[in-house]
Amino acid sequence: MQSYFTTIAVADAPPTTGAKDGKAQGPANNGMAFLLPMAIIFGAMIFIQMRSAKKQKKQREDMMSATKVGDKIVTIGGLHGKIAAVKEETYMIEIAPGTKIEISKAGVGTVINSNGEQNIDNKIEDADKQS
Repeated sequence: MQSYFTTIAVADAPPTTGAKDGKAQGPANNGMAFLLPMAIIFGAMIFIQMRSAKKQKKQREDMMSATKVGDKIVTIGGLHGKIAAVKEETYMIEIAPGTKIEISKAGVGTVINSNGEQNIDNKIEDADKQS
């Protein structure tokens, strides 16, 4: 029983100073040893997320700048149509013969070029998974 109390007393004792400069050694320095790797990991995660977001934004901007009259699109709301006119901030799309609506450029989810090639946000996500 005496060894149990001795172990508790030693474990609860403050860290001893072994050096002449008075710096503590032992458990008191372990906080920084834990905090530094966690900060590095956190910083790396933020960097990777920012890089991925930039890449997605650039690919979307490229897709939107490549759209032209005659391209088929699907809006984020699910409307299918063909671009009839391109304005500064909007597209006029023909959703049925003789029926045109104006939508915001931000509302485009998928662009199908005149040659049938599909540029969609899912391709952006697939590219991120590969890198």
